[in-house]
Amino acid sequence: LQRAVCAAEAGRLETELQELLSEASRVVDSAYGGGLDTLEFLSAKKLADGSPSAVRLSTTLSSIRKSLDSQTSLASRGAQASLARQVPQVCPVFAGLHKVFFH
Repeated sequence: LQRAVCAAEAGRLETELQELLSEASRVVDSAYGGGLDTLEFLSAKKLADGSPSAVRLSTTLSSIRKSLDSQTSLASRGAQASLARQVPQVCPVFAGLHKVFFH
């Protein structure tokens, strides 16, 4: 996290900030769980100080969150589509129930 803060203060590229914050999020998630939520909690004081680097960090964290949310959404839709293909092969009754509950 400190490396990301330093990079933001030094005006490094957005891609570098994304890489550093993504890495920090993975480390925090492994240690404490919660991923980005925990990272934001741990860095709340810095994010709230109103400095240009805080704005850059906050913007980058939001960008990472949107990216993760879209990946999760795509994976979820892919899993549902896969299930929809598998269920009719198992039993027509279950296929009907699947349509009721998942569509």
